[in-house]
Amino acid sequence: PITETVIVSMPALLKRSTTVRPSISSKPSAKCTNIFLSMLPYLAMAVPLIALVRSMILRQFGIRGIHTTVVREVLVWIFILYIVGIASQTILPEVALSSEGISLSGYGYRSVNFELFRILRLVKFGGDYALIRYFLCNILMMAPISFFSDLLYHKAKWYRGILIGFCSSVFIEWIQLFVGRCFDVDDMMMNTFGAVIGALLYLLIAHAFPAAVKKCRVSYEIRGEE
Repeated sequence: PITETVIVSMPALLKRSTTVRPSISSKPSAKCTNIFLSMLPYLAMAVPLIALVRSMILRQFGIRGIHTTVVREVLVWIFILYIVGIASQTILPEVALSSEGISLSGYGYRSVNFELFRILRLVKFGGDYALIRYFLCNILMMAPISFFSDLLYHKAKWYRGILIGFCSSVFIEWIQLFVGRCFDVDDMMMNTFGAVIGALLYLLIAHAFPAAVKKCRVSYEIRGEE
């Protein structure tokens, strides 16, 4: 559903202001449901793999005298599943389940944009849909990645999350060149701004609740790093 909407709306938003706007503003719950359902196959496939890898890591923690907490493990799972969900919406093909089995569908509308602030025209002509789809979603997408990158790891500097968010955005945009998606410098700019928001949120929480942040990190009996 997302791919069909973007294929229709992207060229139209750039060419004219009389675009027929998608129904995201009238039925946001339906859109959110469709997005979540499109993530489910990848999330389901990721769960056993995450469980296997985390069990191996925790075993190594025990050998090295590294202690974690239940809170941290829950947040690590949320963080990893969030990354899987983002990948399913940006670089992975859509998985469709039917009576005939499992099928993968691509996107098929490759484009490249090096024009800064083209997003302002999209928002102007596309209204609420463009504001949410091209502006807010791109900002909010990287905020959790930046936030968790700072929160969960020992001795993390506040700028670490910003760097990880920026590098993640560059990686996604580069991969999209090869999977029939759009490479867009505006997306990278918005993603990086979102990473800054995530880092600032971490700094705020770390300053206000240092004890809570400590529970989100490992502790060491011996010298070493995760």
